[in-house]
Amino acid sequence: MENIIGICGGSASGKSTFARKIAAELDDCSIISLDSFYRNDLHANYNFDYPAALDIELMRVFFADLSMGKMLKMPYYNFKKHQRDGFHEIMIGKNIVVEGLFVLHFDFIREKLTKSYFVDAPDDQRLIRRIRRDTKKRGRSLESVLKQWEEQVQPMYLKYVEPCKNLADQIIEN
Repeated sequence: MENIIGICGGSASGKSTFARKIAAELDDCSIISLDSFYRNDLHANYNFDYPAALDIELMRVFFADLSMGKMLKMPYYNFKKHQRDGFHEIMIGKNIVVEGLFVLHFDFIREKLTKSYFVDAPDDQRLIRRIRRDTKKRGRSLESVLKQWEEQVQPMYLKYVEPCKNLADQIIEN
């Protein structure tokens, strides 16, 4: 394995878009989203922006098994149903991009990274993107998105995600 690149940042900061751009420039690249690792026992009102919302033990096993040419089972999380929709197999290439809110929060991920980025975007821009994404792709109401932003997303960003900015090799302004 040549590179494991980590991309961290707040909700709707542009992490996934940046991950796809990096992956497009690299040969034999796999993208792993931490969104795939949400626990299966969560419900619509659960705080998805809290690190314990992730299946940490499943993540530990998955990241311990990362090696080039290995086929791994990666969970798929369905945000409309708020549950895991099984697993799919992913072939690990020589380049891996890992993206998610807590990529730099967990040391067992951070220690595997050869390069890390923090995608930074103004709060108002992230909120606008979040409203567009969650109302169109996830079938949420505007009121529920705003309530979640105020009560969960932004407080958890300030507590768990933003402090990871100083752990990144590079900050990308988006």
